[in-house]
Amino acid sequence: MKITVEFDSLEEFNSFQKEGPVPVKKKPAESEEKADSREAVEEEKVTPQETDEEEKVYTKEETRAILMKVKKEKGNEVLSQLLGSFGASKLTEIDSTDYPEVVRKSEELLNA
Repeated sequence: MKITVEFDSLEEFNSFQKEGPVPVKKKPAESEEKADSREAVEEEKVTPQETDEEEKVYTKEETRAILMKVKKEKGNEVLSQLLGSFGASKLTEIDSTDYPEVVRKSEELLNA
């Protein structure tokens, strides 16, 4: 570990040597109250529906992998129809907020 201390004057250095470092004062009452209230609000926002599988955020790579599975098992035509239902001909034309729906529809196709 490396710690670098910089002093603006010799007097400041001498004061540091005699008294030691000056403790940083924290405002515990205000900051802790705000943190507690934020935690309470965040706890209230969490619902069982948010933990469902379909609410998962999918990356482009995860979505692409599932689409490739659809292509392999169901064929190009089914994949084209699936992408077309989102107004796209390829994954990059689909908004990332639609990835969970793409995955859901893909899984329906794969399980059919």
